[in-house]
Amino acid sequence: MKKYIVFLIVILSFFTSCGEENTGTLDVQTRFPSGYTPSRAEKMIISVGSPRFWLSDYTKENFLLDSQEFNYSEGSGKVSNIGEQDIQVMFEIKEAGVQENIIARGLTSVISSNGKNQTHYAIISPLHSFSNSLNINNSITQLPIGLYGHTATELPDGRVLIWGGFKSDGTATSDAYIFDPATHFYTQLSFTNTPVARGYHSATFFYGNTQDKTDPKVLIAGGMKDSNNYLMDLEIFDVKTETVTKLSQTLQSQKAFHEAVYLKGGSIIIIGGKNNLGAQSSIEMFNPYTNGISLWGTLPKPLVNMAVSSIGNDKIIIAGGDNGSDVNKNVYLLTFNNEELENLGELTEARTSLQSVFVNDDVYFIGGFKSVSNTTFSQASGTVEKINLTTRVIQKLSASLSNPRGEFTATLLSNNNIAVIGGHDGNRNPVGDMELIWNQVGKSKPTTTATMITPRFGHKAIHTNTGIVIVIGGKSFSIDGLTATEFYTAP
Repeated sequence: MKKYIVFLIVILSFFTSCGEENTGTLDVQTRFPSGYTPSRAEKMIISVGSPRFWLSDYTKENFLLDSQEFNYSEGSGKVSNIGEQDIQVMFEIKEAGVQENIIARGLTSVISSNGKNQTHYAIISPLHSFSNSLNINNSITQLPIGLYGHTATELPDGRVLIWGGFKSDGTATSDAYIFDPATHFYTQLSFTNTPVARGYHSATFFYGNTQDKTDPKVLIAGGMKDSNNYLMDLEIFDVKTETVTKLSQTLQSQKAFHEAVYLKGGSIIIIGGKNNLGAQSSIEMFNPYTNGISLWGTLPKPLVNMAVSSIGNDKIIIAGGDNGSDVNKNVYLLTFNNEELENLGELTEARTSLQSVFVNDDVYFIGGFKSVSNTTFSQASGTVEKINLTTRVIQKLSASLSNPRGEFTATLLSNNNIAVIGGHDGNRNPVGDMELIWNQVGKSKPTTTATMITPRFGHKAIHTNTGIVIVIGGKSFSIDGLTATEFYTAP
């Protein structure tokens, strides 16, 4: 199917009717990017339903409130009799003359219809393709500054917090943004107390009240403010009040490039990393009730750039990584309730800057580099392995990635497939494609399905609650710090 690099901006307006039942009409209007004229895509299906009934694969059953089809080229359509209730709207763009060939799809966030005039924005992206952001009504739909070494943290309501990082000139920033997947707009946060400027830090979501899952917060830990100065500062971002507080407690040592994992039991575990003294072996534990941090234990060896996955309530898998010169091939299991660290075996090849993803009862280990000297990686790997958590057997898949890579992202999709996006080959040559690792019974095989508009590495990728993957910042061959935000519509 031909890929369409196109954005459709859909304006949804609810107009109050004059009837006593307080129902309105949903007015749908489309806007196109400059220079784009719709051709083959001629039909749009608008389906309005209750949000509690939408399925992850957009299947429509007998729960629809209404569904209408109109000519896409006309640019408008209406769905009548929308009463006082929470709804979601799904859009499907169908290719002319091919009833089953849906080339684009979108799902709005939950809309509270109260019979009053409202406007809501949603973006429909082509299926199985990347699309660039647009500037709509002077709203920010791409990063205002190029960033790398930043963090992207998904919040409970589906929004994404982008924190810190390095700008294109190599200076750390204290800027923070909120990305709304329902509108594709960025909003820059403003603080009374300026946060610490930092990059290559961690930003980990947690609940201040773990039992009730209330008081949502983000722990900002460590990082570096320039190439020679590592940090041990801790800050907490309060999601509800959008304020930041610097804690009196600090990390046990200065560090950046570490891994931080939120356990369902409530603690945040901070593992490894590096500073001016080299790679670190410490494992620290943050207590959300006391805002205290303590040393839990140590890794068998100092590690940075390893792959870390949380499994269950109190377990973490750690694989690969390096100490600046030697590359690790061990796979470790940390069990916090039993205060136990086990060596589960070895990968078939030592790798660093790899990715791991937990799917069902397996943890996948993907790509990476086989060699490192200080901060320079080489010998990119395309190997994909997985460990079954029941049998504890490490198995190499028969099929490798089409393009070996490191410094990429691996994102779990709603259908349990893994989207492997971007990266580079060890010589800063960015890999522009996206490969899917299909996680199906009897089939685990990487397949190239889409190509980014701006190939990049060192970026962040989040699978949002609207069914898209947002790709934020990163580096290209010649640019450190990209502003362009890309969106991939997942299958």
